[in-house]
Amino acid sequence: MQEATIKRTIHYNMAIVGGFMAGYAILNRGDMANAQTLNLIRLTMSVLSLNWRSALIYLGAAILYFSATCLTVLIIRKTHKDVQLVCVGIEFVSVILMSTFPAEMNPFLAMYPIFFCMAFQWNSFKGADGNVCSSIFSTNNLKQTAISLTDYFCDHETKHLVRARFYCLVILSFHLGVAMAWVSL
Repeated sequence: MQEATIKRTIHYNMAIVGGFMAGYAILNRGDMANAQTLNLIRLTMSVLSLNWRSALIYLGAAILYFSATCLTVLIIRKTHKDVQLVCVGIEFVSVILMSTFPAEMNPFLAMYPIFFCMAFQWNSFKGADGNVCSSIFSTNNLKQTAISLTDYFCDHETKHLVRARFYCLVILSFHLGVAMAWVSL
């Protein structure tokens, strides 16, 4: 198997994991864990409403996300460890940890492992074939698909179809992971 094909296949599989984690968060904890923008908005609103307990919980999620991002950079720059392999280990530990959380636990706190491992995944699996591509959410991938298809219809260059196919398969992989979370209920 060619190296490019292997990297694409790995990226599709990591998108399945990203989709599963997103689906788990929504289905089991009633919230989105991959969307740090939403958490930062909630942090701001909590501060403005002087709800300090809530603000601290959202701040904790942001700190975990920030820390995971920093850790990926440190591993890449300061060690010889394979950051992608470390990522898979972190995700394994996160899933095991989350399986021990009681159903009645604060749903947002129960997603703390997801905040950490999804940030770590996003920085460890940045794309394939020269395409920068998130494996933990699909909005930008949908945008890139639309751009690629529009480019193809404008100039009929096959490279745009190849790019669109890559992003479509990442989107499908991500949502396969969401479906797997749904089935696992």
